[in-house]
Amino acid sequence: MKRNFITVSLALTALTIVSSTTVNAQNLTINPGFESGINSWTLSGSGRSDTYAFYRDMTPTPPAFGSQLFAFNTGDGTPNAVLSQSFATTPGAAYSVSFVFGNYSTSQPSTQSITADVLNTADGAVLNSVIATDSVPGRQSTFDAVMDTTNIFSFTATGVNSTLRFADSPISSTESTDGILDNVSVVAVVVPEAGSLVLVLSALALVGAIATVRLRCENHLRPTPRIPR
Repeated sequence: MKRNFITVSLALTALTIVSSTTVNAQNLTINPGFESGINSWTLSGSGRSDTYAFYRDMTPTPPAFGSQLFAFNTGDGTPNAVLSQSFATTPGAAYSVSFVFGNYSTSQPSTQSITADVLNTADGAVLNSVIATDSVPGRQSTFDAVMDTTNIFSFTATGVNSTLRFADSPISSTESTDGILDNVSVVAVVVPEAGSLVLVLSALALVGAIATVRLRCENHLRPTPRIPR
């Protein structure tokens, strides 16, 4: 039992060190959940900040999503919205972007699609991008049905300022359907310090060694089967 406890403790220590590199990372975007409308964001085209209460079937919403959202091509508008925000970055550093996007549709089959990309603000060079598309066969209006996908991608900064941009797609449907965006996040990918990394590797190696020794001991102590004469 004591050996099991030691093995589990070492494994948990290793996992704790690894997970701590992202848990405490700061979100670099301001107003990431649109709780203050589109403050700190720049918007052009057909889109607006709204409440989940406006989309009545989507309430109540989990606390993590707050009460606000951003909607693309609202009011059956042209799918041409571009939403962006700039933030400070460190050249050469890696960052992770995540957001939730879904299709609120009240009737016929429809598609909602946006392109999310990050640019170096100084020269407009695209550092990475992802296309988020949600096609549904018909009515899709409950929170669990609409906001069920988190999109994630990463980029490496090349300048001291980067810009996250969400652009609506021409393939997005417009009649009785909106693209819903929420919970935007940009965080630095923290590389573990050398000492922590050595500790993780040592702990994992020791876990493996203990398991190997234990297996050998069990095999050694196992009674040898008697061959009948």
